[in-house]
Amino acid sequence: MPRDLLIGPHAVREWLEADPGRIVEVLVARGAHPRAHELAHRAEAQGIRVSLAPADELTRLAGPRNHQGLVAHVRPFAYQPLDRLLEGAASDALWLAVDGVTDPGNFGNLLRSGAYFGATAVLQGRDKACPISPVVERSAAGAAARLPICLVDSLLQSLAACREHGFRIVATVLGAPTAPDAVDLRGRLVVVIGGEERGLRPAVRKAADAAVTIPGSRLQSLNVAAVAAAMLYEVARQRRTLQSGP
Repeated sequence: MPRDLLIGPHAVREWLEADPGRIVEVLVARGAHPRAHELAHRAEAQGIRVSLAPADELTRLAGPRNHQGLVAHVRPFAYQPLDRLLEGAASDALWLAVDGVTDPGNFGNLLRSGAYFGATAVLQGRDKACPISPVVERSAAGAAARLPICLVDSLLQSLAACREHGFRIVATVLGAPTAPDAVDLRGRLVVVIGGEERGLRPAVRKAADAAVTIPGSRLQSLNVAAVAAAMLYEVARQRRTLQSGP
């Protein structure tokens, strides 16, 4: 399955709003749901080529993912340079750093949680990075259009650069003695999430200012997307309820 596709109305709608210039062509199935045709008309009004296609053709392009009558051919995803993100970082910037998350469904869900809870950028180490693909875009439900993503050669060096710009680094580590609510998560913050199998590399964990774990049953552990969602919820809670704190 080609990588440069958007599958389904969510992803197409978000890119139409965020950066329609990425979309080359929209394919809409004959007899698709009216919302698919509505998005196709919106794309056409923005100067994007729109074609009617048999549903079987969209199924062939989308593979096992449900296209809901809409697929778009797009230009390659544009990663953002770290320097530009650092220069534009707000005083309460919330970034996610991803250390070796390779499953596209997990990465897409992580992006979706990040966008929902107010993350403003994502850093990916190039080593074992999960590329932006149709599966990622579909799982992210359009979040890839809203979150700047930076692919870096060295996550360690990038975290050091973040610290020089006033970010604190908090790593999520299974079995750490500290829960997220015991750490001040306001201000410029990078939350580091480890990969599915190995978790965080020791060097990345050592580079963090604090290591926390999501409290729960000792019999089970959360996958990386769920860890990110739980951690980001706590960040959002603190920033909402502790604004008057020190």
